[in-house]
Amino acid sequence: MATGLISMGVSPGERVAVMMNNTPEYIDVWFAIAKVTAVEVPLNTAYKGQILIHMLNNSGATIMIIDQEFVDELQAIISECPQLKTIIVNNNDDCEYHSLSSTNGLALNELYAGNGQNLDLPCHQSTLACIMFTSGTTGPSKGVMLNHHFEISFAIIYNKIVALKE
Repeated sequence: MATGLISMGVSPGERVAVMMNNTPEYIDVWFAIAKVTAVEVPLNTAYKGQILIHMLNNSGATIMIIDQEFVDELQAIISECPQLKTIIVNNNDDCEYHSLSSTNGLALNELYAGNGQNLDLPCHQSTLACIMFTSGTTGPSKGVMLNHHFEISFAIIYNKIVALKE
């Protein structure tokens, strides 16, 4: 999938919003975004309207990967998100993906272009990996910038807390 993202022009540091359910495909997307050193912007699947507009515009996302079931919420606000240029839709039922306004449309399964070879792309631990939004209890949600070191450290600590096998 990282090869597919590169072939469509995703560059290091580019913001990629993700609005997907917790599925194996999400893990593929998450790791592919990290591999190409783009920046994942995970969005709560319950968000719609103004909060979704705020997060998409504030993060600078130019690409969005979204499950088919959330396309209608995106369609309702896409005209207010001018930076968003490409929508990649995860179609579990292989239906046609939607073309949203002036954005380019692509089906998620079209990104599986690689042969499994390690792309050997450079990534430093201090490189920005994710912009995660706060709940917004004291005002509009704020994007918290997390680097690769934080994400790996969190995974190690979480593994120890829940006593998963190494």
